[in-house]
Amino acid sequence: MESLLQLIKALLNLFTKKKERITIPKRLTEENLEIAAPESIPVEEFELSEPPPSVVKRADNHIWCDGEKVLIDWNKVVTYKEDESWTLPKKNMRPQFSDRRVDRFVVHWDGCLSSEMCHEVLKSRGLSVHFCIDNDGTIIQLMDTNSVAWHARGVNTDSIGVEISNAVYTKYAKKYNPRRPVWENVECHGKQIGPILGFTDEQVRALKVLTKTICERYKIPLQVPTNEKGELIKGIIKASEKYPKGWKLYKGVMAHYHLNKNKTDPAGLDLKEVVNNEED
Repeated sequence: MESLLQLIKALLNLFTKKKERITIPKRLTEENLEIAAPESIPVEEFELSEPPPSVVKRADNHIWCDGEKVLIDWNKVVTYKEDESWTLPKKNMRPQFSDRRVDRFVVHWDGCLSSEMCHEVLKSRGLSVHFCIDNDGTIIQLMDTNSVAWHARGVNTDSIGVEISNAVYTKYAKKYNPRRPVWENVECHGKQIGPILGFTDEQVRALKVLTKTICERYKIPLQVPTNEKGELIKGIIKASEKYPKGWKLYKGVMAHYHLNKNKTDPAGLDLKEVVNNEED
């Protein structure tokens, strides 16, 4: 009788679907990604969750900068102050770096299916970022902008970063409803990559508002790196007449790929349109 009970219990454990637990990965699942789903997570089985229940549409939506509320003109915002579940461990950042000079706003894609998943990966890998933008355009703040986040090696101490939710690879397209746009032949570092998943209109609109808010707060030039023709540079910012020290002294809005030839995020996103902040 006891053996039969043990057999039944084993079968129930086998067929009962449990929520996947995120653990520290030994390496990234994709070479190009700064943040990626850990290998311990079968992404194909990961289910997208509903937008964070803590998001409240308020007339005074705000983010936290230097311990102060800063109003932001967006109706879907949640911060670590109002919802502590979004906080990051202190060891993942340099908290409240006094008199911090901020010259750059760095844009990433997170390589994850949702900001919730990105948040868990950040915690497990000892990384951090100031903001996430979820699939529905919700802006989620994980830490005060005055703290130094570990998101872009080389510019962490003078930058603020945002991770836009995007699993990137088209094999994950079926996970999204509504479906994401697919971008073909995207240029980055002089090569064509793709097809890859693009960003939703709502995510781009949220990014425009967040970019404008952060740049105004910290007096970051609302500009992106361009070549002699005025076109967005789609690779590392190299030393030139326009940028004598390359990316090292650049001030403004930039992509992760502007810093590192091994990074492609967020390739395909029109950062010139983002900083122009034109209404759709």
